[in-house]
Amino acid sequence: MVLKKVFFLNTKILYVAHNVFDTHRKFSFFPDNIISISKKVTENLLGFFNLKDRNIQLVYNGIKDERIAHPSRRYRDGNKIIILYSARVNEVKRQLQIVDQLLGKLHSSIEIHFAGSGADYPRLSKKCEGSLNFKALGFVENMPELVANADYLMLYSTQEGLPISLIEGAMNGKPLLVNDVGGNLEIGVPGLNGFELSEEWETLADTLNKLVYLSPDEYFQMGQHSRTRYEQMFTYKKMIDSYLKVIQAINN
Repeated sequence: MVLKKVFFLNTKILYVAHNVFDTHRKFSFFPDNIISISKKVTENLLGFFNLKDRNIQLVYNGIKDERIAHPSRRYRDGNKIIILYSARVNEVKRQLQIVDQLLGKLHSSIEIHFAGSGADYPRLSKKCEGSLNFKALGFVENMPELVANADYLMLYSTQEGLPISLIEGAMNGKPLLVNDVGGNLEIGVPGLNGFELSEEWETLADTLNKLVYLSPDEYFQMGQHSRTRYEQMFTYKKMIDSYLKVIQAINN
């Protein structure tokens, strides 16, 4: 943006805002045309960065449909509830806090599987050793299979844009466990295809333990809503078509 103004470049810039920020407001320069990937990101651009004079358009992330229709594991196989937490292992994603705060408070049938690597992974792996409720899987190459064989997808981070891991869960027809950060609740809608997770740790444990009493019919209905939401909002084709429309409009 600085080079464009200094050298009077006739360049059209389209900025894609992927996250919510609370720093560098005075040192950020934005073009006239912006794509936001979630409503919360749009609110951040309008509220924190005060970009009310910009053309901001909402375009959700989309992914190709790689659903595994017939996973090898069925719902609650072995009387276990598998919750997949797929994310980089760091302070923002809060895996270490989750283990520390929920240790000894979860039902014996609930397992949270952390998939991913990152700065906090060595500590996470050590904390999960011998635990019945927590497993640290590290970097995983067969993510589609892992998602398909989980019962729920979970994300409980402090900062987000529009998480691909949750979209993968919706694509596979999984109910989602999410807190109100970034676009989480735009993918997993409480009461429809998701459960909202409180920032209070005691309440979080209670919410997760209540999954034990969710009937199979309720579970599968929520899963169907997840799949429908993916098809309506987060497909790769919808994303590409939306980007093309924005680019064509800028060029006209």
